Amino acid sequence: MQLYRRPGGRFWQCSTSIGGDQHRATTKKEELSQAEDAAEEWFLELRGMFKRGELNKLVPANAEKTFKDQPNNSFASFRSSPRDNAAPSTPLAT
Repeated sequence: MQLYRRPGGRFWQCSTSIGGDQHRATTKKEELSQAEDAAEEWFLELRGMFKRGELNKLVPANAEKTFKDQPNNSFASFRSSPRDNAAPSTPLAT
């Protein structure tokens, strides 16, 4: 298990590999000692889920959906508002 803080991040993060899949979570802790305890609890719970066969209910970190995975992800599918089609405003006379 790894425990790290992202650059500019407030909370400590943890990650581990179980069953060939990478998993990660936030500890929601700012202090290292508290983050270590939270990460250990998370890891033990994750390992228990793996042993009980419940781990497949989780979404592995690398399987997160991205914009390109969404149906109708084309910008052409967005409708423009009537304001987008309005004539440009004329500049004020000086």
